[in-house]
Amino acid sequence: MMMVKKEIAEIKKTLRPESNSFTMLCGCYVHGEDRERTTFKTAFQSLQEEDFFKYLDVFKKTLTGSIGKTLFNVPLSREQQELQELLYELVTGGCKDDDKLNEFYDRITGAIETQENFVIFLAHNRYDVPGKTSDDLEMDDASEEVFSYILCAVCPVSLTEPGLGYSEECGTFESMVRNWTAHKPDYGFLFPAFNDRSADIHEMLFYNRSVKSLGDQAVLNFTGSGLPMAAEEQKDAVCKIAENLFQGELDYSMAMAVKEQIDQTIEERADMERAEEAELDHGKLKDLLERATGQPISDAEFNHAVQGVLDEGEKLCYENLSDTRTLELKTPTVTVKVKTNETGTPEVRKIDGRNCIVIPVEGELTVNGMKVETTKIE
Repeated sequence: MMMVKKEIAEIKKTLRPESNSFTMLCGCYVHGEDRERTTFKTAFQSLQEEDFFKYLDVFKKTLTGSIGKTLFNVPLSREQQELQELLYELVTGGCKDDDKLNEFYDRITGAIETQENFVIFLAHNRYDVPGKTSDDLEMDDASEEVFSYILCAVCPVSLTEPGLGYSEECGTFESMVRNWTAHKPDYGFLFPAFNDRSADIHEMLFYNRSVKSLGDQAVLNFTGSGLPMAAEEQKDAVCKIAENLFQGELDYSMAMAVKEQIDQTIEERADMERAEEAELDHGKLKDLLERATGQPISDAEFNHAVQGVLDEGEKLCYENLSDTRTLELKTPTVTVKVKTNETGTPEVRKIDGRNCIVIPVEGELTVNGMKVETTKIE
């Protein structure tokens, strides 16, 4: 199972001031190299209004992005049972047990290998999950379960920049006092996962701000396992598999057909309400490549092409395999990006013995900002 877009959006709705039911806010500020810690705990509803909104913004950020880019469904296997039990006790206990909180902070601080200051924010919330009719309409008076969960955000902390600020008392600008400020979270997670609109204690939804550093040791140290393949890595994997399958035979039209097939599938499954609709296993990938190229692929050929690229049973996410809005053509010296559906499809032709990319010009054309008269093009 995995959380999909609609389930993530549903949880994000609980972070609105008018609908939230947060019970407890906890935190641990870790001071740089010496790892000295300052902890706090307070009822969420006792916060000042301005602070209340700022904390909501921080926790919203941990549910931002899309699956495979900044959000990852991370299963908790038997090897992570100790972590799973700790998280579950925090959920069921409403984050009130100081011993469990300190054990949790120990795990986070032990996972993050940095000499910089950072803060751990932890919030407990309860969501009265409304039932739904057969046509997917919510029934506010028909709750199916109460989904209790925790949201964690790990934010870097740094001093504000030095500068001059206006002093009303003196009527002049003076050097401002520098303060330690928490920034947008680098990491975060939701536990338990909200799979199929219900609590799944065997999985968490992990947030990683940096799309490029998915191998970050902090993630591995905390979860005990690596994150799924990053979005760009998934896209590269499909490209490599196609190249392996059609060595020397993968021409421009076939490559375009593969992209168009992926784009069409993404558009057809725009809602992707169930995990099986969003995921692409080895069998579905083989079928997709066969449809796109019009060529049969034997199991032996496919398995050979996949070897060393994807692990057995590893699944991909349709949305990570292509940008449906853009087509990219790249040579060692030139990169061309074309918005799909807004211009004609680029062609690759041999002109005067040279391979050339030919792009239809529709409307105004400028060269380095200078408007060119297209009627004079021959």
